Amino acid sequence: MQKILIDGNQATIESFVTSPLNKTRTFNTYLVKESKRWKVDYRRSTVQFLGNKIIENVFKSLNSLGETFNRQLEKQLPLIEKEFESFGQELKKGLDDFNDELDKSFPQKEPHTDPYKNSI
Repeated sequence: MQKILIDGNQATIESFVTSPLNKTRTFNTYLVKESKRWKVDYRRSTVQFLGNKIIENVFKSLNSLGETFNRQLEKQLPLIEKEFESFGQELKKGLDDFNDELDKSFPQKEPHTDPYKNSI
């Protein structure tokens, strides 16, 4: 049975991990509610694994992966921004061309004038 404890903007969830050898390990995952969203409190959740080299190595690898991903993304941001800008310009041109074609296909009629306007 899983236990969940919610206390205001903090929560604790009893979590389970089962190894390939069917050994189950129970631990607590700590959450904090920020801007109406629940987020994992990484530091509190992982402190219980200190001393467990396998788990520490997994977290170190995940952290390293995240840092590498962030660095690569930061390098690519200028290119991504240029691509979006180019796409926006192409989209605007396409819409302008489409409008021109619509105007050609369905020309605006001259407004109907009343021949008796301004007469007595």
